Order: sequence, then structure tokens, then C-alpha cells
Amino acid sequence: MSVSGAGSSGGADESGKHALRAHQAEKEANRRISEAHRSVTEAQKQSAEELDRIKEDYLRQSLAESARHEAQMEANKQKSYRAVRDQQLALQKDVSRSRREGDKTLAEVQGHYRDQIHRVAKTGEEDLQGLQMDQHRQMEFMRRQGAADQDLENKNHVAQMEDLRGLHEQQRTELQDANRKDYEELKSKTELAREQSRVHFQENYNREVSEQDKVLNRIRSNATDEIIRTREDTAYKLAAYQSRQKDPFYQLVSIDASIRETPDEYVLTANIPEHERKGLQISVKGDSLVVSGTRRNEEILEDGRGRSQGTSTYQTFHESFPIEWPVHSKGMTREFNGNELLVRIPKKKAFEISPQFQKKPIERARAERPKFPENLPYQDVAKKEDLAARRGEKPEDSEGAEGTPRKGFRTLG
Repeated sequence: MSVSGAGSSGGADESGKHALRAHQAEKEANRRISEAHRSVTEAQKQSAEELDRIKEDYLRQSLAESARHEAQMEANKQKSYRAVRDQQLALQKDVSRSRREGDKTLAEVQGHYRDQIHRVAKTGEEDLQGLQMDQHRQMEFMRRQGAADQDLENKNHVAQMEDLRGLHEQQRTELQDANRKDYEELKSKTELAREQSRVHFQENYNREVSEQDKVLNRIRSNATDEIIRTREDTAYKLAAYQSRQKDPFYQLVSIDASIRETPDEYVLTANIPEHERKGLQISVKGDSLVVSGTRRNEEILEDGRGRSQGTSTYQTFHESFPIEWPVHSKGMTREFNGNELLVRIPKKKAFEISPQFQKKPIERARAERPKFPENLPYQDVAKKEDLAARRGEKPEDSEGAEGTPRKGFRTLG
């Protein structure tokens, strides 16, 4: 680095000298140009003075010498012009020479600086390579030193691990012995507590079994008494209910109706006596054909002695049939052939989908239940059945033990 610094200072001195010479050359050229200008100015001044003198001589001389003075003046003018031109040419030559010398000097200075920069860059690269080599050697030395330290540290760590392993083995053995003693002690206590719990549980179990037996015997006795009372009450009510079913008023009304389907219509047939045709109604409700009617009768018997007996009865009945194809209800016709009713309902040409058009099961036709006096023995059964019907529940005695229909009802169709 010191050699490169000395070379740099020497190059700077040499560059300074070249710059000084260029400055001096430029100064010399400017001086010469100034002298040329002064020469031209003096020449012009001398020419002017000579002209003034010639003019004065011209005024003093006669007209005869005017031609000679003019020729002389012309000659002097030409001479002055030649002198100015010569001075200008000389000045241009000096300026050109000074410029050439300055350009040459500048080129030399630039070449010198370029060579100096190249030498400095080369020297810097060599110094950088040297520093890199030194750093590499230092890193290699530190790596070897670190590896040696790591090996020593590993050996120390292995020795410490061996010491810790021995200490841990000793502590583990001591803990196993202590745990074994605690386990034996806990096991004996657990066996004792288990035996005590078993004895206590057996005592509680025997006491609970005894109490439960007493409760079960009491419940069994009460249930037996209740069953006996229920059987007696049911037998009494069933006798009254069976006697009621023998009355035609409470039996199911049947009109022996049936329906059949043809490609163009539905045909309904039913057995309707002449005296019951007045209250008969046939209608289409949704996807069902409904046949309904009323029955009314009133009789009065007088014996002629002021005594009379009267009976008035009123019943309604209905039966519905599902129809799976839309029909023209306005085109429905009916006719009687004796007691046989014949109803025809024409079908529509196209099937119309309707959310209300759904298949429904055939409803059961039954006579409406009359109201009975409160003091009848079977009134409780009737109330229970009415309540179940209003709730939509199935009556308890609607079917027998083998699934047979209840007495007094018959499914039509």
C-alpha cells in the first residue's frame, strides 16, 4: 500500500507539471495575441497620423500635386492594409499553433491519467487478492481451532452424561423401592376398605330387599282388590251395553252402496227405499263421492181414553267413495229402478293435478250417537268414547282381542 501511495503521488506531480506547461503555453499564446492587437492598433494609429499629415501637406500644396498625394495616399492605404492582414495572419498562426500545442498537451495529460488509473486499479486488485488470501488462512485456522474445541467439549459432555446416567439409575432404584412399599401399604388398605364396603352394601341390600318386599306385597294386595272391583263394574256396564245393541236405533245404517269405474264415467249403485229418498244427497267433495241422508220418524198412539204414547227419532248417515280421476260434477245424473239408485258421473278428458285431489280411504257410515240420561249405568263408557273421538284417538274397546270390529259397526264397501 505504501508503494502504491508513492506511485500515486508521483503521478500527481507529473500531471501537475503537464497542466502547468499547458497553462503557460496558453498564457504565452494569449500574450502574443495581445501584442498582435497592440501592433495593429499602433499601425492604425500611425496610419491615421500619416493620413492627417498627408492631408495637411495636401492642403498646403497646390492642386497640381493632388494627384501625387492621392496616389501616395492610396499606396499608403494599401501598405496599411497589407500590414494589418499580415498581422492578422500571424495572429491566426499563433492561435492555431497554441491550440495544437494545448490539444497535444491535454492528450498527453489524459493518457498519463489513464495509465495512472490503470496502474492504481491493478495495484488495488493485487492488494485485495492478498487480503482475501490472508482472511482465508485466518478462517481455516479458526475452523481447525473450533473443531478441536468441539471435540474437547464433546468428550466433556460424554463424561458428564455418564455421571448423570449413573446418578439417575441410583435415584430410579430408590424411587422403585419407595413406590413398592407405598403400593403394598395402599393395597392392604384397599382390601380392608373393600371388605368393609361389601359388608355395608350387603346390609343395605338386605334392608332394601325387605322393604321392597313389603311394598310389593302391599301393591299386589291393592292391585288385586282393584282388579276385582274393575271386573265387577265392567261386567255390570257390559250387560247394559249389550242390551242397548239389540235396539235397531243404535245399529249401523247400510245402503248397500258400491261404485265401479268405466273409461268414461263412474257408476254408483245403492239401495234406497222410497220413503227415504226425500233426504238423500249426492255430491263430489274434492276427490271423493259422498252419499248422505237423513231419517226421521214420529209416531203417536192414543187409546181413546185420554192416554197417548209418542216416539220421535232422527238419524243421519253418510258414505264416501274415492275417485282417482277428475269428474264433471255438474254432469252427474241419477235414476231409480225400484229401490235401486243408479248415479253416473262423467270423467274429464284431461287429468288435472290438484293438491286437494288425493286418494282417501272409505269412511265408516254410522248412526249418530244419541244423548242418554245421566243416570244410565253405561253413561261413563259413552263419555269416554266421545272424548276419544273428539281427540282423534282410538277407543279402548273398538276392537276385540283378536282384532274383530266392535259390535254395532260394519265397514261398507
